[in-house]
Amino acid sequence: MTDETREFNLRYVGARFEGGRLPVEVLLDLPAFRDLVVAFAKTSWKQKHPGRERVPKGFDKSLTFDLLDIADGSAIPKLEWRGTEQQQNLPGFDGDLKDVLDDGYRRFVALVADAEKENVGKALSSEQIYALNRLGSGLKNAERIEFVGANDPDGNVIYLDFARRRKLITDARETYQVRFEGLGTLIKNDANGSVTIRTFEYGDMTIELDRQAVKEEFDGNLEFDVQFDLQIELDHNDGLKDVIEVYDLTVIDEKVSEALAVCRNRLDEMLAKGADIAGGEVPPVTEGAVSSAHNFLKRRPTLSNSYKFFPGEAGTIFLEFETETWDLSIIFSSSGGVEIYGIALGDQDDFDSIEFDEISDEFLAEFDQRVAN
Repeated sequence: MTDETREFNLRYVGARFEGGRLPVEVLLDLPAFRDLVVAFAKTSWKQKHPGRERVPKGFDKSLTFDLLDIADGSAIPKLEWRGTEQQQNLPGFDGDLKDVLDDGYRRFVALVADAEKENVGKALSSEQIYALNRLGSGLKNAERIEFVGANDPDGNVIYLDFARRRKLITDARETYQVRFEGLGTLIKNDANGSVTIRTFEYGDMTIELDRQAVKEEFDGNLEFDVQFDLQIELDHNDGLKDVIEVYDLTVIDEKVSEALAVCRNRLDEMLAKGADIAGGEVPPVTEGAVSSAHNFLKRRPTLSNSYKFFPGEAGTIFLEFETETWDLSIIFSSSGGVEIYGIALGDQDDFDSIEFDEISDEFLAEFDQRVAN
């Protein structure tokens, strides 16, 4: 039996992944990728053995992957299948399993490359859809997973992003799944084992939980803010269908919640004052600037007790925020854009203004980096 191996490299591209960083929640993609390749390998094997309706017993166990490394640059998880160790679970399959695995992978990346073609996703089996609903569910705008070494006919590396993933799944069924993180308000507890939170994006969401968890963690906290991290199901029109899985659902600390309310009220009051703001010495803040600032609060609420909002020039909102090492300034523009710059309080150099079109993951990554340092 030969010591065969097969390596797969996934390159995660986006601001969150720069410097070889891989957020721990993204690790859930790795078993999903393995399951997806195996699902396509099963299709390949069945086509090579037309008289067999099922793959041999032990097929799945023979296609387990190991995580070898995460390379520098945009994070690149390196996964490996090793034949000698795995084929012992599948007697009599020597010399053929790697070919089936390779063919399954080629079929998958070819489908991704053709994702924009009409109804190409209809070829997906239920097992393949299940795995694809987990792979890349947390991808944000401008992020993608590149399949290193797999190129389309034009020589471009094949990649999976939010749009391609959504298109493939909704070709085959009415709904698709995504990861949804944010901030909401707890509006209902049910002793039978559920809570309802109100969100800006999808309205009221009922989430099934353990009865004891509802009693211990949410009882008496109605109208409090909650942070959540969920796997949700959306329809073709991006409307909420169901909550699939709960990764995190936490009531925000009372003091933080109070500070968050103060920040929200401060922003709304500045908008309501119109031309009377700051005694008429500065232009009225715009709805776009206030909306952008609210969006920032929603994404980074836990530091609200340190935020100081002021009316800025030309209708903007100005935020001053001090850490142990930085005096940070953030400007929210009327168009929804955001600008950040900082004065070092320690030995580091000041950093010049950096502009972003919106409260994007790229901006939040820059903000988090400054807060952490």
